[in-house]
Amino acid sequence: MSGKVWADFRRSVSMTMEGKFREYEKAPRRERNEVTTSPYQYTQIPSTPTSIRLLHILPGTLLQDIECRLVDADLDVDNDGYEALSYVWGDVSETTPIQVNGNTLQIGKNLRCALLNLRLADRPRILWVDAICINQEDLDERNQQVSIMGRIYQSAQRTVVFLGDEVVRKDMPENTVTAFALINALAKDAAEAANNTSKEIVPLGKGEAWTRYGDDGSSVVTIMRVDWWKRAWTAQEIVLAKRAMLVMGRYQVDWDLFCAGIHYGEALELTAWTSALFGGIMESVPAPFHEVETIRNVSVNPSPNPADELVSYLNFTKNRKAGDPRDKVFAVLGFADRLQAVGITADYRSPVVDVYRDAAKKIIEVSGSLDLLGLCFFFEQPTADGLPSWVPDFGPSEHTAQPLMLDAIGRQRTTHASQGAKASPQWDEDGEALVIQGHVVDKITSLSAIQTLYDKDPLWDYDFADYERLQTLWKHDNDNPLQTAKDILGDVKWLGGALKKEGSKAVGCMHAGVSHLEVYVKWEEFADELKPTNPDQTDCNPLSILRSTLCAGTLAPGGLQATEDAFMDWRETLSPIKKLMALKVDKRPDLFKSLGFMGHIKSTWREMGDFWPYLSIVINRRLGATERGYLCLLPKHTEVGDQVAILKGGRVPVVLRPRDDGGFRFIGETYVHGIMDGEAFVEEKCVEIKLI
Repeated sequence: MSGKVWADFRRSVSMTMEGKFREYEKAPRRERNEVTTSPYQYTQIPSTPTSIRLLHILPGTLLQDIECRLVDADLDVDNDGYEALSYVWGDVSETTPIQVNGNTLQIGKNLRCALLNLRLADRPRILWVDAICINQEDLDERNQQVSIMGRIYQSAQRTVVFLGDEVVRKDMPENTVTAFALINALAKDAAEAANNTSKEIVPLGKGEAWTRYGDDGSSVVTIMRVDWWKRAWTAQEIVLAKRAMLVMGRYQVDWDLFCAGIHYGEALELTAWTSALFGGIMESVPAPFHEVETIRNVSVNPSPNPADELVSYLNFTKNRKAGDPRDKVFAVLGFADRLQAVGITADYRSPVVDVYRDAAKKIIEVSGSLDLLGLCFFFEQPTADGLPSWVPDFGPSEHTAQPLMLDAIGRQRTTHASQGAKASPQWDEDGEALVIQGHVVDKITSLSAIQTLYDKDPLWDYDFADYERLQTLWKHDNDNPLQTAKDILGDVKWLGGALKKEGSKAVGCMHAGVSHLEVYVKWEEFADELKPTNPDQTDCNPLSILRSTLCAGTLAPGGLQATEDAFMDWRETLSPIKKLMALKVDKRPDLFKSLGFMGHIKSTWREMGDFWPYLSIVINRRLGATERGYLCLLPKHTEVGDQVAILKGGRVPVVLRPRDDGGFRFIGETYVHGIMDGEAFVEEKCVEIKLI
């Protein structure tokens, strides 16, 4: 963090914290311009490649109409130190008027809210705002301006991230003033810790942030729950920013201070920030922030090949939403100038199917790799009908399986199933079929249950009273036995009441969680019956093969033995579920889930263990067996009779489904312990395989 940012922050905290924020209390405001005139007409933007428009928001109060000037500018010359706005368009079907150059321009309500809150009282504010500074009706202009979007955000003096209007909920911890006060208190404590010569954080239970918020950090969901964290374009906008500021209504915090506050809150383990409920399935509150950090790390440490880097961006933004499905591709092109070498350009005239297919072709051609195939996933409601099976559907934002080009904790996989061979793709005449070299190595003969991400609702959608009580089940003070006993009795009493509480989301979550754990028990039973014969030069123990399969070959920092120990500890936490299933209690679902929940709490009372973070790789996958008796981790839509193949350029084996016309449908990637590093690949066996 820069010295200037810290200096500015120290000056700001000289005010009373509550006083600083209370000065921004929600005031009366004009929700709609009263004056309208003739419609605003765009003039042709100058033809130079670096020409843009800038929006000058004229000064005013919350009770005055919004008036602006739109002026031409150039990125290569003095542009008055503009700020770039990063925000969510929202529903633009219902518009509202503002005045631009004396005429009326219709904009979305979210944008009007941003302009109203960002407008200064005493001087103009200069912003670049995509919805206004680009003539959205002129496709040629739109294509050209999108192509320089990355540079626009890089050149801005600062990026203003507008999260939406302030939230005030007196009966809930979700309110803006508390959230921003917490972040600032955490940043203040972090600054004091940074200046501490001992290099230690403020001890747990001490410091302003912990004193005021340590037992309830849930107010931060006010910031984390907004759509800005879930949109395709906003990832590029924050990653490319020189400096950034988060704004919510009239509240604001510098991005660097926000980062410091989040990291410090996690170091203090604030209540409700992190959860390891049922093996870490539920996300932590700051998870959206860490997604941004992951994308930023890709930009700082890019792959040597720009197409590989582009695949990483597509992967880490795949769960984000876009109003125009083509933007799921176009929104990642501006992360770096070097991505232009892939040859993909924004063209809003092209149908979605063509955009996705052409992007996939160019990525495979330039990379010489089949890593992109790891983003292929079958959706019940595809964005575009008619996509070939080897082309990812980038449109949907629902959770998919993690691609196996990465290990279970997001590191680049170091093994290579086709011995580092490069792909030499060919295409049929209409570009629908990918012809690649490879060979079949096995066939699927049996399948086990599918493991799904049971919690599709965000963490903050749960009833806070119920959810936070669930969290306390793991956080008793074991140094105070009497207090712990009282807490346990209170939790048992609460649980009894919650089980009778119709519609309790927290209880629904725990019931679904037991079903999630049940799949792991079924998988172990499946592996035990199979007695897998996967080739393994180090350990042929069937239980070890199951362990390697569940974590897709990922090793803990301590190596193989540490991974094995962590696995065995985690496996022990499933004992209550196993016992109940052995007693056939699972035939009575409500009783099974309630008893299973309490049993799992008991087995994980002190800690969840070290293996659960590695299990994220199994979500939306299933176990299966092959003709050779291999245990494998398969795509959820695998069927008996599908074939396991290794394709040249493929980092991992894949599952293919034979078609009547001699071609294959691509089903997905697979982990097969013992053949992940070229052990089963034979160059001489390679033939043309046509993916349709």
